Amino acid sequence: MGTRLRRGCWPLLFGLCFAAGLSAQTGSQSGLRQTYTAAEAAFKRHQWDLAQQLFEQVLAEAYGERGRLLESENQFAAAVGDLEWAGKLRPRNFDVEYHLALAYSGNGQYESAEQILSRLQARRFRRADVLAALGRAESSLGKFQLARKHLQQALLLNPADHLSAYTLGLVLLAQKDVSAATRVFVRLQKALGNSARADEFEYNRQLAKIGKPVNKQEWQMSPPTVNAYYDAQMNDINFPAGILQPPFYDNNMDDAVNFGGIGAVIGHELTHGFDDQGSQFDPQGNLRNWWTEKDKTEFDKRTSCVADEYSQFVSVKDDKDTKNN
Repeated sequence: MGTRLRRGCWPLLFGLCFAAGLSAQTGSQSGLRQTYTAAEAAFKRHQWDLAQQLFEQVLAEAYGERGRLLESENQFAAAVGDLEWAGKLRPRNFDVEYHLALAYSGNGQYESAEQILSRLQARRFRRADVLAALGRAESSLGKFQLARKHLQQALLLNPADHLSAYTLGLVLLAQKDVSAATRVFVRLQKALGNSARADEFEYNRQLAKIGKPVNKQEWQMSPPTVNAYYDAQMNDINFPAGILQPPFYDNNMDDAVNFGGIGAVIGHELTHGFDDQGSQFDPQGNLRNWWTEKDKTEFDKRTSCVADEYSQFVSVKDDKDTKNN
């Protein structure tokens, strides 16, 4: 065994490096990096079996994490590929299987999604999210009686799941149970009313600021929001607590990973102060032309190349479009 792996050490080393690249790309937490470090150490000690075992663990975690990220961003086809690999390396892992089922559904592979979710349910994972996803997949396959059963079970566990309630209403309509569907949609309408009243409250809150001094301590995002923004009228960049954690920032990660994560976000927000909109505001946040005529001309000249480049791209070709065909 050792001799065979020793001869194949270069592919294994490449695999370890690839796993490390994936972990850095997905911003994996320190536990995954420690596992990778242990795999690398085992490889250097010629402990081939242990190195291979740890390498597969790192690769499975990295594929799984990137797959979940892609699924959350609705890049379902790419997510399916990553999560299928993670499932092969870590069979019967709930998190991997559940997100693979969601990716299958998003990619229109409802039968594959139904098979996985049915297996999870059979293994006594009677969770609201599993039952809801199973019900939606069955609804897409036209299995309305099963969909009705599982969506109702999901709503018993999580009555606030409006998507499942809406899907259940459609299933009931498909079964011509208009009375039951009406009751479901009436309950949903109450939730819609709450949302409308919340919007009205926020609208009035914003109107009440008119004529009052600007509150420079107010943020435009909530603390857990994973995002950032540049405010031209305040001339500042803002980073809520939600983005100051992995994968964008981790105090235990290498500087290079943090530079590539939160560093790129910081640089991105800084550029907004000098893009086609932010450049129109002066240092005090006033909408005022503060450029010299020469500087503005040179700025427009340098930025026009980006507009010119992207103006040449055609997303959908038209048979009548002789210029771009």
